[in-house]
Amino acid sequence: MYSPWYGIGFGKAIQRFFAKYAIFSGRASRGEVWWMVLFSVIVTTVVLSPLRLISPSVNTWAGYAWELALFIPWLAVGVRRLHDANLSGWWIVLPTLLTHAASIGLDVFVTGRLQNLLEYVAANGTIVGYPGDTQSLIALVLILVCMTAVGGILWIIFMCLNSNASGARFDKPTSEAVGRRQLH
Repeated sequence: MYSPWYGIGFGKAIQRFFAKYAIFSGRASRGEVWWMVLFSVIVTTVVLSPLRLISPSVNTWAGYAWELALFIPWLAVGVRRLHDANLSGWWIVLPTLLTHAASIGLDVFVTGRLQNLLEYVAANGTIVGYPGDTQSLIALVLILVCMTAVGGILWIIFMCLNSNASGARFDKPTSEAVGRRQLH
């Protein structure tokens, strides 16, 4: 379970992803990551998107629940993937902070203000005369979108890194190796 499974298939990758839900040690192959990405896209498209037809709020809360349920395993598989490339798992913090901080920032600070601006423009046909600070709002949106893009690009780069045999140092030691270490 600690070694990466190169050439893993779709079903086994999904099983392994959930079986190693919060395991941050060991390594993961690229297949273990990208098959799960495909599975997430399928679930989002087939299950979550149709909920929008029922109710936008149901879709939103179901999406939040899905993201929350997968947050820890995504971190875990990301750390194991970095281990396979012989990098510290702590590198996963950078893209995670960028994307999640930006997402929270968009939800908390921007969504309502942007909706008010768009409603004003729709009603008046112009942005002129809008009582809010449009320049700050647009700047904040651009900053948060850039943070999300940079975080996403970093994550993709990290998950595409080639395997490195030296990454075996992150594998769980065998009892024989532990015994040898204690003797020396």
